[in-house]
Amino acid sequence: MISDENGSSADQSTPRSDVETLVREVAELRRRLETAEETIRAIREDEVDAFVISRDQTERVITLESADHQYRRFVETMGQAAVTISLDGTILYSNRAFAQLLMRPLESIIGAQIGPFLAPTSRAILHEVVSRRPDGRGEALLERSDGVVVPVQLTASGSPEEPEIVCLVIADLTDQRRLAEATAAER
Repeated sequence: MISDENGSSADQSTPRSDVETLVREVAELRRRLETAEETIRAIREDEVDAFVISRDQTERVITLESADHQYRRFVETMGQAAVTISLDGTILYSNRAFAQLLMRPLESIIGAQIGPFLAPTSRAILHEVVSRRPDGRGEALLERSDGVVVPVQLTASGSPEEPEIVCLVIADLTDQRRLAEATAAER
């Protein structure tokens, strides 16, 4: 007991519930620290290629540059559009060519479902192409942000080590279709 300047005494002990709360908070902080340390260890040992960040009911995949630098450079400079999707259709990666083909910002594509970017009649084609990987091919229709429908060739591939990931190369067939129509009109 401690007396104040008026001679009153005050109990300086901490109530039991406050101590229990602090013990729980310290335990939670230790758990979070261990998780962070394990993540750092995994990054240092090249066990992590990307992070999924969840915020406001959306997920965003952040890929570490060193994990796929050469691959990205190749995919970004190739002439076709390319995406990597999960089996549920979530776009995990997209090159700029795909964003340009859809006339959408790249940021609005990654983490979105691929289905809404396809014409409704082409969604079954996508499913069939994906199910036949690594040799899946088919023609489908993409819908650009301005409503224009673009004919495309879908080619699906994947890795046996990661069967839940599908790589799609998407070739715009617009010029080929126009050439075929012009040739047919000349005949």
